[in-house]
Amino acid sequence: MATMAGVRKLARAIISYYPEAKIDLTDDFDAKLWVALLRDVDDKAILQAVAKHVRQGNKYPPNAAEICKLAMPETEEQRRPQRAEFERMKKYLMRLEAGDET
Repeated sequence: MATMAGVRKLARAIISYYPEAKIDLTDDFDAKLWVALLRDVDDKAILQAVAKHVRQGNKYPPNAAEICKLAMPETEEQRRPQRAEFERMKKYLMRLEAGDET
């Protein structure tokens, strides 16, 4: 679960990686907005998301939406297309093994 202290660490991390970033979460209102947005993510995952953003080669600091996308686990609906593709490929391979190449 995101905390005020974690969100403030997030701001410091972003500024460390992107010195030109204009992020200031010392104001309680702004920090509370970020905490509310990231309420389902723990502080460690938030910092890992920022590090992942940097490792992906992004030259601009992450915004709130990008951090959410990187930090929040996939939902069932997001995994459903992957599972459908897996099942389709599994059936295809089974047909190949049986000698049916249609």
